[in-house]
Amino acid sequence: MKLSGLPIPGGDLRLPAAALAAAALVWAVHLFLPAGEAPGALVPALASAGLVGIGAYGFWGRRFGRERRRLAAVTRMVQLIREDYPVISDHALSYLLEATGSRYGFFGLVDEDETRLSTYAWSRQAMRDCRIGGGCIDLPVEGAGLWAEAVRRRAPIVVNDYASAPGRKGLPEGHVPLRRLLVVPVVRDGRVRALAGLANKALPYTAADVAEAEAFLVHAQAILERKFAERALRVGEARYRGLFQNAHDGIVLHDLAGRILEVNPRMLELTGFPAERLRGMHVKDLHPPAALETSREVLERTARDGHVRFEIEFLRADGTTFPAEVSASVFEAGDRRLVQGVVRDIGDRQAAERALHNLSRRLSLILESAGEGILGLDREGRLTFANPAAAHMLGYEVEDLVGRDAHGTWHHARADETAYPRQECPIFASLRDGVVFRADDEVFWRRDGTAIPVHYVSAPIVEEGGIVGAVVIFQNIAARKAAEDDRRRLQRQLIHAQKMEAVGQLAGGVAHDFNNILTALSGYTELALVKLPEDHPARRDVLEIRRGADRAAALTRQLLAFSRRQPLETRVIDVNDLIREMEKMLRRLIGEDVTLETDLAPDLDRVKADPGQVEQVVMNLAVNARDAMPEGGRLRIRTRRHFYRPGPGVEEDRPATPGAYVCIEVADTGEGMDAETLQHVFEPFFSTKGPGRGTGLGLSVVYGIVRQHGGWIDVRSTLGRGSAFEVYLPAFTFEAGGGIPAHAADGETPAGRGECVLVVEDEDEVRALAAAVLSEAGYRVLAAGSAEEAAGILRREDGRVDLVFCDVVLPDRSGLQLAEDLAGSGVRFLMCSGYSDHRSQWPVIRERGYRFLQKPYRVADLLREVRAALDAEAPVS
Repeated sequence: MKLSGLPIPGGDLRLPAAALAAAALVWAVHLFLPAGEAPGALVPALASAGLVGIGAYGFWGRRFGRERRRLAAVTRMVQLIREDYPVISDHALSYLLEATGSRYGFFGLVDEDETRLSTYAWSRQAMRDCRIGGGCIDLPVEGAGLWAEAVRRRAPIVVNDYASAPGRKGLPEGHVPLRRLLVVPVVRDGRVRALAGLANKALPYTAADVAEAEAFLVHAQAILERKFAERALRVGEARYRGLFQNAHDGIVLHDLAGRILEVNPRMLELTGFPAERLRGMHVKDLHPPAALETSREVLERTARDGHVRFEIEFLRADGTTFPAEVSASVFEAGDRRLVQGVVRDIGDRQAAERALHNLSRRLSLILESAGEGILGLDREGRLTFANPAAAHMLGYEVEDLVGRDAHGTWHHARADETAYPRQECPIFASLRDGVVFRADDEVFWRRDGTAIPVHYVSAPIVEEGGIVGAVVIFQNIAARKAAEDDRRRLQRQLIHAQKMEAVGQLAGGVAHDFNNILTALSGYTELALVKLPEDHPARRDVLEIRRGADRAAALTRQLLAFSRRQPLETRVIDVNDLIREMEKMLRRLIGEDVTLETDLAPDLDRVKADPGQVEQVVMNLAVNARDAMPEGGRLRIRTRRHFYRPGPGVEEDRPATPGAYVCIEVADTGEGMDAETLQHVFEPFFSTKGPGRGTGLGLSVVYGIVRQHGGWIDVRSTLGRGSAFEVYLPAFTFEAGGGIPAHAADGETPAGRGECVLVVEDEDEVRALAAAVLSEAGYRVLAAGSAEEAAGILRREDGRVDLVFCDVVLPDRSGLQLAEDLAGSGVRFLMCSGYSDHRSQWPVIRERGYRFLQKPYRVADLLREVRAALDAEAPVS
């Protein structure tokens, strides 16, 4: 037979009624058995006992009595669910004391991180015997004794001889005496949730006591946790209801389909609808037709994503609309998923934003239209604002200026380029001291490194009594200052030019008459020398006459140079090379008691000048320096690059535009000059030397040559410490990709690797020279005297020519026309010309990307340019 679906050993047996009743009762309460004890095990036990007899019936009766008492205790705890924790805990502890026969006991809950025990119940006997105190006591687990060991082990602790128990910590004064101890933790989900401590049972604690306590505590803890959850739910519901009813924003609760379930009072105020009408409406009915698509989309997104924030128009009951910001979130309500939408009226905010935008726009238009530069600074001097006029004048974009350090960006130096310390800056005085400052003659620095003269006003920005920044308003007064400077400069130039022109006309007239006399004198002297034999007594006198004529001719050339009537034969030259070639001659000229030093810049640009005239300048300055050092001294010739920027107060002999220059400095350690002498140093026939020691034309000639070349001279001198003359000549440079290199690098010249070079040159001597140089350097060389001949060679070679080294000006057509005819063939071109004016066609050469070599050229320059042209990509025409 079977009972409750379980087989009964022995087949179809006739059982006593008492045994059947006992078995039925056991199965009825099987859910309340101790953990690990299966109810099915009771039936075989009854069968093995024969299921007969008063003893068996009594055993199962006692067992059932424990289960019944436990069930009754749990039922009572369920009935007390609405009571406070101490009441429920006290009931649980009372049952455990009775079930185990313990005298003392406590019951409490362990926190989530298992660091503290909150005791909610103590046995009455413990409260009478203990003098420590009662109520809810928080006890730390750390450092505690045996009861804490049960928490740490997550297992019951049984001690039947407390005095000899290992791990005990001792008892505080006033604690009840302990003989036996049973501590049972309630463990669920891997964490200790509660703890019961029982003590001083008359007999030793057994496994049955442990099992009984564990079985009961599992149900007791579940009831207490439900109590916690219900209380938290009630508190949460009350809090939510208060927030729902009193919220300043409208709140709508609806299902995922959009059906409205509840609204708060604020939502009724916003829409003007009664609550009865809103409940049951669809959320789309709260929006005007133009917003229905948005309403549908956000409803789908909310259901999909769980949260969405958006702006939309809402309808009022009177047909008007208002803008709102909605934050919608999905939440769980039992077995349903609902949506809570928080609706905030943003009409006032949008109106304020529009007003602020309009005001900001008007202010922006005013600032953008202002012709003056306007800059805003914060307390630390960083730029927070710049209007377009300010950004344009300073050479920046507006967004590039904001955030920069104002002083370091455009006010870091004075007009003379000396540092402008921040603490001396008037703008920072406005930030520091709150003063308004006006400046009429300072400079601001542009992004490209140039300075602009400005008039500016700096004023502090004060907010709530404190300085929060400064505003700087400035004007570019360059045009005004330039006009004033031009007027003064033109006046000085006019006076100076009139003076020098008068002297120049005199010098030119004297030189013209001198040339007429010297022509006859030199001619007759040459005739006489031809006729006189080598041993004639008069020959020495005639030679002296010729030397005198040569000196007179040199003086005439100096006069013509001063008056700038001597024609210049300019070409592109390397000043360093010129000085190196003169060095030996200069040493003989200045004598052994004067030490000559040279300091030649390795990166020096070339200049376009008459080399003879530049030699004359260096020679005259060297002689002048030698005469200033009668006791010997040191003469230093130095070259360097210089970039000129015209600024306020420019001298009359300075150019009006910036540019690159080559500086030749000749300095001595001689006697020096005073200020009065410096004012007349370049005047013709002015000399501080004694009679017979100079013509007074040396520095005048230097001045004339330099001016004729488009340059100027600066002089520094101190009495007793020497003088320094700085000659500035315009640099002649070509951009990368073509033209004459600013400075040819020293070292070995590159050799050829068998490439084929076609030399196209109409001058036989030049063509032969180029061909010989390239052949010796390892190139295969072809030569042509005209463009037509070159074209024939190129057709015949059919792609075997790697480079055409071609003169720009040819007798039949230009080299550029030849290159244009061969565009697309892949042949590279290296152009050259002896002209340095428009006939060299340099702008066209640069535009088309051809390399260029100026005549006359050195062998090393030729080889380097050929190598560079071969290694570069062919220009695309």
